Amino acid sequence: MRTGGWARYVAELSALREATGSAGTTTAAGAAPFDPPESGLPARILRAAAQVKSTPRILWDVPGLTAHVRSLGQLMARHNLGLHVALKACASAPIVTLLRETARAADVATIEEYRLARTLGFDRISATGPAFGPVHIRELLADGVLFDAQSPVQLTQLLNQQAHAGAGGAAGWGLRVRVPLPDSLRSSTSRGQESRFGLVLNEELTGRIRSAPQSVQRIRVHTGEVTPDLLAFRARYALLVARLLGTVTQINLGGGLLRLSRRPDVLEAVLQTVAAELRAHEGPELNVWMEPGAALTLDHAYLVTEVLDADCASVHGQGVVVDASAWNLAPWAYPSFHPVDDPSQVFTGDVFGPSLYEKDHFRRTARTPSATRLAAGDRLLATSFGAYTLVHARHFGQLPAPDQYLVDDQGMERVDE
Repeated sequence: MRTGGWARYVAELSALREATGSAGTTTAAGAAPFDPPESGLPARILRAAAQVKSTPRILWDVPGLTAHVRSLGQLMARHNLGLHVALKACASAPIVTLLRETARAADVATIEEYRLARTLGFDRISATGPAFGPVHIRELLADGVLFDAQSPVQLTQLLNQQAHAGAGGAAGWGLRVRVPLPDSLRSSTSRGQESRFGLVLNEELTGRIRSAPQSVQRIRVHTGEVTPDLLAFRARYALLVARLLGTVTQINLGGGLLRLSRRPDVLEAVLQTVAAELRAHEGPELNVWMEPGAALTLDHAYLVTEVLDADCASVHGQGVVVDASAWNLAPWAYPSFHPVDDPSQVFTGDVFGPSLYEKDHFRRTARTPSATRLAAGDRLLATSFGAYTLVHARHFGQLPAPDQYLVDDQGMERVDE
């Protein structure tokens, strides 16, 4: 087995960063990652939106979701990559159950997400995040679950639990490491060495890891939303760390695939590069996967909401108030709004929620004021509601979360959590 010393790692990292050059500034795949896709609205969703009797409601495009996840899983499998579902993006049990049928593995960031994944029957679960303390780590190890320490304190807690458990559980242990991105790959949606998540490797820490009673088996790298060059760099860096540590057999390449998932041809090309790097790796055979969240679900859920007031102050054309709270449901989302009666049009004014809070305001994606005028009682269909929405729902103003419906070509069915 070929392992590298610290000096070799430093030299190889320097060469990798220099070789990246400025390539990453010119290969972004499409628009900003959270802008809605340009594809049309599914006919079954338009029919369901027209039939909804009361609002607000969340409509899930089940055929679209399942076809997309299946396609993404097959694409990864062609390059010997596995697929985990990141529950932090969507933890709605009926939807996660659908995802489990294609992606039999899950990635969790809290003990509550872990218990949900276990209840729903995922074959394999990996875990990382600052929410896990010693008691949680003990529970994961006892269940034989993959766990990646992401801070020095957590590493100490993990190693203490391993020592207390003797054999340390069937899963072994892993690390999340921060990725030292070159400046050319940085953007508003990337996170590298400045991230607060993950261990920063140094010679002392590396020595501690390599001298631990149980060998590290997994490493995880994540850098936020990726471009092709950033994903290729992330994979190369993960392999560099694997060579440094010498005992790694599993790599989690993270997520951040929303933008690339909308461009399968571009994603295919970069996965070919990643697969070639994996084949050239010298050392233990590697089991490698990715754990997207928004890339799986964001584009396959829609919000139906009704206009309550059509004369709000706005510097972006018309401002309207709707009966769904952006503050409670979608502080991160970037939806586009379409009148249900004329879905070919896009409303690009300001859309406010109903709570008594100035910042209850949906993020705008379009910058040109809309010619579409709305009146109280009109209904809007909002895209991009499948990730980082209900999973983060609040109840400010005691406003309830919308009911969810599964929609297919035969109709729609309300689902309960």
